[in-house]
Amino acid sequence: MQETEPATEMGVLASYMVALKIAKTGRPFTEGDFVKDCMVECSEVVCPSAAKSFASIPLSNDTIQRRVIDIAADMKDQLKDVISQCVYFSIALDESTDITDTAQLAVFARLVDKNFNVTEELLEVIPLKGTTTGEDIFNAVDELLDNINLDLKKMSSAATDGAPAMLGDQQGFAGRLQKKLREAGLPPILIVHCILHQQQLCAKVFHKFKSVIDVVKRCVNICRKQGLNHRDFREFLNDFDAEFGDVPFYCEVRWLSIAKTLRVFFALIALISTFLDMKGKPEPLLEDKQWIADLAFLADFTQILHDLNVSLQGKDKLIGHLWDRIRSFQVELDLYREQLTERNFENLPCLQQVDVSGLNFDEHVNALVSLQEEFNDRFTQIRGIEKELHVFMTPFSVPIDQAPSHLKLELIRLQHDSVLKDRYYHFQCQEGILSFYKAFKQEEYPRLHDNALKLVSMFGTTFLCEFMFSLMKLSKNKHRASMSDATLQSVMRIQSSSSIRPNLHKMVQKRQCHPSH
Repeated sequence: MQETEPATEMGVLASYMVALKIAKTGRPFTEGDFVKDCMVECSEVVCPSAAKSFASIPLSNDTIQRRVIDIAADMKDQLKDVISQCVYFSIALDESTDITDTAQLAVFARLVDKNFNVTEELLEVIPLKGTTTGEDIFNAVDELLDNINLDLKKMSSAATDGAPAMLGDQQGFAGRLQKKLREAGLPPILIVHCILHQQQLCAKVFHKFKSVIDVVKRCVNICRKQGLNHRDFREFLNDFDAEFGDVPFYCEVRWLSIAKTLRVFFALIALISTFLDMKGKPEPLLEDKQWIADLAFLADFTQILHDLNVSLQGKDKLIGHLWDRIRSFQVELDLYREQLTERNFENLPCLQQVDVSGLNFDEHVNALVSLQEEFNDRFTQIRGIEKELHVFMTPFSVPIDQAPSHLKLELIRLQHDSVLKDRYYHFQCQEGILSFYKAFKQEEYPRLHDNALKLVSMFGTTFLCEFMFSLMKLSKNKHRASMSDATLQSVMRIQSSSSIRPNLHKMVQKRQCHPSH
């Protein structure tokens, strides 16, 4: 069915602009018609002479879908130009199932050119229709890299979520990738088990306090599970002008989400205990000193781990900065352990409020010792490049004897270059480490320059994959379950992009202005 009036060139441009907005916000393509109706009705009031022009803008469901696919194709073409200029790249990959139980493999690339311009973009969302073994994942990624001409010689690292299919030395994606590199005569690359996942796994050390969590969960369920109880509970808190108006559930899949639940539960513990008594379901442990101290300890440290997790998230994070934060936290753990041994709770706000006289904190100290051991065990891959990271992050203060052998000579020269030293401290204060390296003379310090390029290109997390999966759940939902893989990929490319802007005018020029569906 054709539009009543052919669209002008500006009308086609407008339809691309609306399609881009719809895709960016994850809205259904059918909203194009709704947007059009709104524009027409508004124009009839504000500018009646333009109503016919607005009515001719092609915004049907099919048109929006075609526009979205065009926009994604243009962005992919621009990405190919970036790929052709990159000196090093790394990939981050993760797999999740969509609403139709199709496994979708997200593959992102972090590319850096010789001028230290960094681009983080989605390479592809690959549907895995059958099994999702390490071999399946490797074959899909290998074919993708070949299709878009990403040379393995330029690959610096790969970040994964740490699942067996990803990390297996023999059958996993990592093992097969390293094997292909060996067969091609290339050195092995760094395989990064996502720092976010590592930190969450370490947090599960606190599951030794499962008895505390089970009681909290049971009490929260009583307060919230039944509609009447939940309404009574909120009114009860309101009557007492409580600090919080409710106590939240937590998601067991995302274990650190319990931090907020524990913090709120601790703040409301007296009122929750009274409410349970009123309902005839008393919980004696809510008045037990040791149990309350255990709760306060968990509330404090799950919040500390949650804050650490948040600080590691985000786009455009240098692996050096992420590693600095992890190393800092390991030192902080020493302080927490010492203070806990001395019963000094100045950095633990919940424990500060507890009467700890006569209580034993050996189990709590042991939990922190176990957490330190987990951190030490789980970050071995990044420790393998720690010397290179130190040189990159602090080139003028790292001791020469702690630098990798192949960088020592240039590092000596650099540390005695007064001009560059002034620039380094200026850029560090004003613009950051990347700005310093952008002003770096490659011909004078080729190895230091290359070391910096390689490290800048590395992913430290699979945050972009997880962020994209969150978008995917909003875009391909129970109301849009029939969305095709090609359309899903186009929408995800548009939604997840932060550095590539589609050239809408170029697309309009390519497309002849004609009646559109």
